[in-house]
Amino acid sequence: MITRFGSHASSDLLSRRNVLVGAAALTAFGTPLRHALAATELNGVWWGGPWIEGIKAITAKQSDVTVNWQLHAGGSAAVLPKIKSAWPNYQYDIVSSFTPVYPALIKEGWVEPLTFEEVPNLRDVPDLLLFRDSNKQIMNAPMTLTGKFWGYRNDTSPIKLENLDQLLSPKLKGQICWWTPTYGGNLHLVSLALHRGGSEQNLEPGWQFLKEIAKTGNIGRVANTESDFINSMTTGETSVSISNLSNWIKIAKSHPCTFLSREEKPGMKTFIYSEGAVILKNSPHKTEAKKFLNFLLSPENDEAYCKEVGQAPVNSKSKAGDAVKPVAYTPEEAKKFTYTADFELLSKELDAMQKRFETEIAPLL
Repeated sequence: MITRFGSHASSDLLSRRNVLVGAAALTAFGTPLRHALAATELNGVWWGGPWIEGIKAITAKQSDVTVNWQLHAGGSAAVLPKIKSAWPNYQYDIVSSFTPVYPALIKEGWVEPLTFEEVPNLRDVPDLLLFRDSNKQIMNAPMTLTGKFWGYRNDTSPIKLENLDQLLSPKLKGQICWWTPTYGGNLHLVSLALHRGGSEQNLEPGWQFLKEIAKTGNIGRVANTESDFINSMTTGETSVSISNLSNWIKIAKSHPCTFLSREEKPGMKTFIYSEGAVILKNSPHKTEAKKFLNFLLSPENDEAYCKEVGQAPVNSKSKAGDAVKPVAYTPEEAKKFTYTADFELLSKELDAMQKRFETEIAPLL
């Protein structure tokens, strides 16, 4: 069994949600990486936009390893078939991933276990964010906490979004930026399902709602990557969407936005999740990769990286910035405004959801 976030209100779920509260009140220290005699070259996969900018800046602070950074071709799940097609041959050392995709990586047997001795800074990460295999071994190195929620540009959106039924409004012709199913675990579809009385266990109401939206012509862009979303929203091509805090902050730097991160309506609740990285089991540089992950997770570096991407650091000795306030909930607020999806279930359905989108939704756009 894989340890994961659940989808029902339980003491475990509330504890996981409360992690966000603790992550928003942190202090900073630094732990330098010990310099090796020669730099080892690692192959890593990371997200684009502010994520790659942030990780490159942190990587440049050390000289033990150099990293050949490649970008995810879409959401984190898009790398799964690439790994599978090459396995067991070596392809990547480090792969960035997050809550919805960790279960799939672990289930395939691709992930190298981590220990507190190998990655000491993991001791300062809440245990609730650690994914483990059936042998209780740690399989991921979390780096951030964030949320995914609805929002819009104040200066270009024809409407003030207050209810997801408004997504069918003729005023929104071409103004919605939607996401491919493989991005973010398809939480955007879950939001539609929740609005229509469904859930991740019953996505059919969401699919039907998405078909209705597609038929209106209101979807002006389908984003595959962070850059697709940022460019579309920044240029004014689209003005309404659901996205994570990092992407929204990028838009808000140049344009006024409304973040709907404190809504009680089922379909407009904020999805909470964690981002981080795994080391692949077939990496020939596992020792160096683990030292590098420990370097990334130092209080100073976790804080600096999260400041760049606009998320909350997970190291308890780091300090969270003002940018994460939209998802810095009290325990009471977390109960009202957030929803933790069954990411393990969603990860199993990603391929099928992508195929269904291509056959049933894409032709309507």
